[in-house]
Amino acid sequence: MAFLNFLNLRQTPQYAPPVTFKTKVGQFWAWFSSQADLLDKTFSEKNPGKLDIPGLVNPKMTELIDGVAWCFGAAMDSDGHHLAFSPEGDKTTLLLTQYCVEHAPKIKRWEFYPAKPGYTNENLAINMFNETFQFRDIQVSLIPSDKKGVPDITLHHPDFHKLNADQKTRLCFIVLDEV
Repeated sequence: MAFLNFLNLRQTPQYAPPVTFKTKVGQFWAWFSSQADLLDKTFSEKNPGKLDIPGLVNPKMTELIDGVAWCFGAAMDSDGHHLAFSPEGDKTTLLLTQYCVEHAPKIKRWEFYPAKPGYTNENLAINMFNETFQFRDIQVSLIPSDKKGVPDITLHHPDFHKLNADQKTRLCFIVLDEV
């Protein structure tokens, strides 16, 4: 018997059950709760450059839902900030982000959304390339396309002629992401 034990010096690995999504959500909110004051302070000082926010948040988001996009912004219904998940049009991911938000703790000065909230502020504008573009002045057209039901999208603004093609593309991407 002693000889057999000598040959089997390695410990047999212990079985670890897979981590459930419910457990991941609980772990994420416990972590976020521990970072909420730091993030609040960083955003309130209007100098988020002091903190590597993507470096802080991306690993935790990847643990929660691999590949999910996210963004921070001003709170919509109160004074403070929001964290919005972005399922980027994927219905399965939207179900997961909805579950996450339904199980979010109440944290002072924080709101949570399963997808990026739309903005209703008619004075919303973006300053890029030494120009100010009012969102209310941007026209968006959807044109039917033959490509698997995906429409062509056209944006127009009276000052788009002042931009080169790359600048127009960047601005349009940001505008569409915000509306």
